[in-house]
Amino acid sequence: MAGLDQEKTCWTLYPPLLSILKTDKERNHLEEAAMAHQCGRFTDANALYEHNLPTSSSIPMLAMEHADMLTTQGLERDRIKLLETTLNRHKLTNNGVATNDLLLLELMLLDAYFWAYGKMEGLLDKARQVREQVSQVDINDLSDLELRAITLYYQIVNSCKTVSNFVRTRDETIFEESGNRASEARKLRESLIARKKYNIAFRFMQLELTLVQGLEMQASVGASLALCSTMEQTQNKSLLFRSTRLGRQLSSILANVIPPMAEQVSQHSLELLRQNFSPMEAQCPGISLDLAVKQVRDSPSTEGEKSRKYMDLANAARKRKDFTKANQALIAARDAAQKNWHQRKTLPSGRAVLQHLHDVHTAYIDLHQRETGMAYFESAGVADYLTTLSVHYKDNSKILRIIEDFQGRYVDYGLPTHQERMFGLADSAERKLALKDQSQLYFKQHSKWLKQCPFSDQMGKLTESAQSDPDHYLRQIFGNVEDPIEWGNNALDLLLTWAKIEVEKGLLTKCELRKLFGFVQKDDQDDNPDSFFDYINDLDFEEVAECLYDDPNASKRLANLPDRPPSQAARLDTAKIIMISRLHRHRLYLASQGVPSPTSSVEYSEEQKMLDAIEKLEDAVGGGFGDQSDRQMAGRIQTTLTKCYVPESVKQQLVSDEELQSRISECADLVSKYANGGRRFMEYHTLLQQSRLHWQRYLLFKSVPPDASHEVLERAERLFNSTRKQLLTPDPADLLPAIINQANEFMSQEHSKMGIMASFQSFLENKAASQNVDDLYDRFLKWTNRSKGRGLIDLLYFDVEVVQDLVETLSSDRGKLITSGADSDTPSSVEKLHIAENTKLQDETEQESATDRVTPTALPIDITDNTIVSKDMINEMLSEVGDDVVLVDIINIAYLGEGGLQAILYRQGATNLPIPLPDITLKAVEGWVEKNLGTERISIKKPLREEGHTSALEELTPLLMPLFNPKLPHSIKAKETIIFCLTGALHQIPIHAIPISDVPLIESHPVAYCQSLTTLYRSYEAVCKSQLSSPSVYGLTIVPSYEKQWMNEAEAEEKLLQEVERITTSLKYSGSDLTKEATQNVLSGCAHILYFGHVYYNPTHPIESALLLNESAYKEQSLEKPDSERIAVRDLFKVQLHKPALATIIGCGSGKASISDSDEILGLPSALMFAGASAIVSTLWRIDPDDGANFAAAFYEAIHEHQVVLEDKKSDNQDLGYVQVCVNLTSAMHEAVKILRQRGEKKDAVYHWAAFYLTGFWLFPRMYLN
Repeated sequence: MAGLDQEKTCWTLYPPLLSILKTDKERNHLEEAAMAHQCGRFTDANALYEHNLPTSSSIPMLAMEHADMLTTQGLERDRIKLLETTLNRHKLTNNGVATNDLLLLELMLLDAYFWAYGKMEGLLDKARQVREQVSQVDINDLSDLELRAITLYYQIVNSCKTVSNFVRTRDETIFEESGNRASEARKLRESLIARKKYNIAFRFMQLELTLVQGLEMQASVGASLALCSTMEQTQNKSLLFRSTRLGRQLSSILANVIPPMAEQVSQHSLELLRQNFSPMEAQCPGISLDLAVKQVRDSPSTEGEKSRKYMDLANAARKRKDFTKANQALIAARDAAQKNWHQRKTLPSGRAVLQHLHDVHTAYIDLHQRETGMAYFESAGVADYLTTLSVHYKDNSKILRIIEDFQGRYVDYGLPTHQERMFGLADSAERKLALKDQSQLYFKQHSKWLKQCPFSDQMGKLTESAQSDPDHYLRQIFGNVEDPIEWGNNALDLLLTWAKIEVEKGLLTKCELRKLFGFVQKDDQDDNPDSFFDYINDLDFEEVAECLYDDPNASKRLANLPDRPPSQAARLDTAKIIMISRLHRHRLYLASQGVPSPTSSVEYSEEQKMLDAIEKLEDAVGGGFGDQSDRQMAGRIQTTLTKCYVPESVKQQLVSDEELQSRISECADLVSKYANGGRRFMEYHTLLQQSRLHWQRYLLFKSVPPDASHEVLERAERLFNSTRKQLLTPDPADLLPAIINQANEFMSQEHSKMGIMASFQSFLENKAASQNVDDLYDRFLKWTNRSKGRGLIDLLYFDVEVVQDLVETLSSDRGKLITSGADSDTPSSVEKLHIAENTKLQDETEQESATDRVTPTALPIDITDNTIVSKDMINEMLSEVGDDVVLVDIINIAYLGEGGLQAILYRQGATNLPIPLPDITLKAVEGWVEKNLGTERISIKKPLREEGHTSALEELTPLLMPLFNPKLPHSIKAKETIIFCLTGALHQIPIHAIPISDVPLIESHPVAYCQSLTTLYRSYEAVCKSQLSSPSVYGLTIVPSYEKQWMNEAEAEEKLLQEVERITTSLKYSGSDLTKEATQNVLSGCAHILYFGHVYYNPTHPIESALLLNESAYKEQSLEKPDSERIAVRDLFKVQLHKPALATIIGCGSGKASISDSDEILGLPSALMFAGASAIVSTLWRIDPDDGANFAAAFYEAIHEHQVVLEDKKSDNQDLGYVQVCVNLTSAMHEAVKILRQRGEKKDAVYHWAAFYLTGFWLFPRMYLN
């Protein structure tokens, strides 16, 4: 505490200013002025500046202090005068003022111009200049003035982002992502606290709270509470006051999240103020007004009474010259007056209510015209007032007079969002007055400013982020139009605009386009999307709307699209507006025919039925269910859980063990109701909540063991399997795939993550207590295996047509896929979206007979629990392939921020205990991938090629070093073959290139990968346990021809083809006229594929990634046309290769894949494995074609040298032989990479050899290559 007493904490925003002043008297007066400023006593503060302190302009830092007070007070024009005087004085005298001081003064002046006159010219350039100047200083050496510059920079950034897209078009780098800004604010706050600069740390804590999002909020809330406590302990009055300000900000953030905690923090802050600043009305009038506003808001008064009370508070603040508080009170008065008008407009008092709304608007405008001189707020007030005039008074002439007056007073006003709104109103008023000449002028002005708004692109269209924002897409529909028929036209235009944007960006496939609009299309209509849109635009609204929405399944097609901007909610909103528009038109028609308005019991309108269906669909997607008591119960459960996610230091103050136990019982009740009602996803969600509550009881009170939720999670697992199986029934409910996409918890298999964490913790605790842990460890391994290997089917969730095609294909070609136990007669009506199941799920699962289960041969990777690999299966596999193989399963044991990476090593006859990987996290790996390989959308052209790539790979050595620790008896031994089963971003890195003892791993160990141990075991079964049979095609070499020669070394291609021809029996399929149909036909039943050509990777729609068969497909790859010249992932799902099969895909990024929420690889390797391939060779990034040819030639040459003899296998063809001889693909990869690395200048360039990797089972029958 001694250090705290000595620290120079003060009221002023610029502590160094105290040492600049000459006398103690002046310093005391500055402290008094600063305190009056902070507490809202502006009259006192101004008197001190005027009579008791040196002239502000004489000392730059004093001018800054005074200017900050003026902006808090809301006097921007007075701030401008002060700053201009100060700058002129010191620039002319050149009296040694620091450059940074002048830069900050200039930035403050431009910021004042922004608020006072609506000018942006030079503001961002100056902000960037100041920021760059400050960024040259070490974070721990930043002065108070430089720290103030950083906070001002961020304030300006946020202000400009809300009014303009100028930055996006001028300099994208000036606006960092909010996450980065939050991180910087956090670092600065931590540095300042370490230096005990609490008065400035408080400001960065405030900034951090405004920027932080998601789970990081928990850490920021804890840091805020800790900083408040530290500032209170200082007993310094200025820090006590700042602590209460931070507490009030924190309370407002928590109000909608954890109301009890918000109230607790608020009351504590208020008590501190009363103890130290009494009487508050005199000492802190600004805070007193805030409390009065809150009291009015929480009172039971009518909205009209509230509005008048707010007006009284605004007038009181105006008398005290606190114009900022007056502004806030008037905004509250306006909002209450608008609510009052909507409630009472049809009553006799409606006219008086409207007049009050008019008075509030004029009072707001008068405040800024007479007192503040701030055009920014005046413009916003004028636009709100004009909207009232337009809608309620229809006084178009007055609208034009007000706009002309404002534009005349602020000739250079340049804030796009304000100008767009104002000129839009002017354009509408002119058109209604039929003043054509001026209307054209206002229309051009509106278009000009619209293109500069933050929600618009340079063509005036909505940006992607604005497409799903109701503030923007709804205003585009409604605008200033009052005619519901016109709303329908606008809504339909918007739906078409969304489709066009998505098609252009490759986000909407032709298949999905047909789902939305294809039934409008003429039979002879071209597949070209451009001609399709031309055709649509030639139809009138009624023709298109009838075709689009007379079909009762149209809303389902809308919902089945992926939930991305524009979201399902936006699409359904738009469809609903179209239906309302058509319903209105229908009623007008009936009225014109003398037909009375029909009652709801008469089915008079398809539109009405469609509207009802959409509303039911919205309810289904939103997950609403249950009566009032159920909703209250669910609300209590959620509130309790929310209280559990606050910092540990306060968690036990908010929740008790008894409360958690009570909520667990309520969860059980809800689960039973949801199960009986067939609400699968609500049941799954509540089971997760129940398990989270069990986990919190363990964490907080140790009243239950860590795996107390075991039975709950097992039920969630059974529900998960049953629901996924439902998707592949011959007739799944129409909306099941769409709703699954909405269920984030389900898509990410969250119950598996909980199961891993709980079982692992239980295992550790019992092991530490020297108890028998065999059963617990087996349970943990079971959950780890459940967490992977079921995700190939995730690809299908994104396209219902693929699901239906697949079911049809499998049903006809592979036998019945799902038998009677799969609920094939599930109703598909909207009213039964959640597939009601009247029998208990547990009974259904337990009674399901073996013949009703999906057999392993029906689907390569099944979705029911009996196909998940077990420890015994893994031991069986390893016992057959030899004792020189080790499987390394890397698991992310991280749930709710706890745990980390662990590696489990499997060897013949042994499963070893997990090895922690403490020095690396998945988040660090994700950062490494982005830095060195690029993102999914923007990849680095030739990664790991430049100087320094070796050190980049060395950053990943913590991933492997614990596995090679000689002190561990079960560590990896020399020359062992390593099969990695990875997780998350680890799938995207070349682990075989990571150096161990300065040598890449693959130099000393053959390496392969698998998507999961389950998929690995299935591939092993295909190779070693299935009866051998003759493939319809032994080998197929596909080499498309392109206009531009793909390789620089023709010899390399020739060598490759010769080597393939020598080693394998292969049909060569090449040329410039390859077609999709012919290629698919020849792939059927093929045992070995070598593809050497271009590959297209689609990160947004992995199902559209494809092999490009000719030049046309290559040129038009992102447009997905013409369709016949590519084989996409969606097509490979319908191909049945021979089992087993080897696929070698040499093309740019053929192994690139998205990682799903359920930790699965979504790309070409997944589809090939689904089609029957037991091993796939592919590439992690774009390769040089010469490297591809040289690698493949070396790989096939090495195959001939590395063979393994397994046990005798009987065959249905005597010519195939009786002894199964396999080639060792990992050894062949090992040799091929060594050859590439020995090629002179390419030896050390990881880019040239590390892209090639093997996925799947590493042995392959030699007979299928002959």
